[in-house]
Amino acid sequence: MSIDFEERMSQIDRVLENEIVSRQSFFQIQHFVVNAQPTIQSKLWQCLRELKRKRDVVKHITLEKAEMQDNIELAEIETQRIQENEECFSLDKKEKEIKLRKARRKIEASKNALFELDRKLREEMEEALFYLRSFQVLNEKEELKPFDDPAVQREYWNEKLTQEVNLALLFRHPINMETIKTIIAMNDDAPIKRQLLNIIDQMQLAEEQKKLSNDCKKLEKSKETE
Repeated sequence: MSIDFEERMSQIDRVLENEIVSRQSFFQIQHFVVNAQPTIQSKLWQCLRELKRKRDVVKHITLEKAEMQDNIELAEIETQRIQENEECFSLDKKEKEIKLRKARRKIEASKNALFELDRKLREEMEEALFYLRSFQVLNEKEELKPFDDPAVQREYWNEKLTQEVNLALLFRHPINMETIKTIIAMNDDAPIKRQLLNIIDQMQLAEEQKKLSNDCKKLEKSKETE
């Protein structure tokens, strides 16, 4: 059974009239990009990093659009020249028709590419504006502080490492050795360092109690055999 190519393409085109979104959802940005950060300050930093990246992408797309528009104008000029037979007076009819078709395809392809650039620009701007609003809301709660502010960095690392330790404990996984080394290097007054040292003390105590229990069992067993 032969497939009607044009009919199938028409069906595809009708389905593709539905909105196609290629960017991240606002839910995804809010919960998995911004809120993935442990403190308000680190959330603000993340918004700034994403905003800069989005601004750079928008600038690049804007340049691409200008380049594409120039390509379309040049292709239209080329088409007009062929139609008017300027610089092409020696072309026979068939060759002229081929050159016209190629020039028109070039224009169509450039316009399609320009349409995709417009769509991409719109989506990048939507994401950028969401990061901007997120930054503004967070900044009202807690004003942005310098990145190297010692108190801000202590809070960030304490919260980040606390999350890692608590998740390991929750799922009964060993605490990553690099995480332990990082915590040990923290200031002595860091809550997560005190928490880790307390965990180590508890583990040592449990080990000592286990050893003592085993020694008692061995002693009792030796008495029974006497």
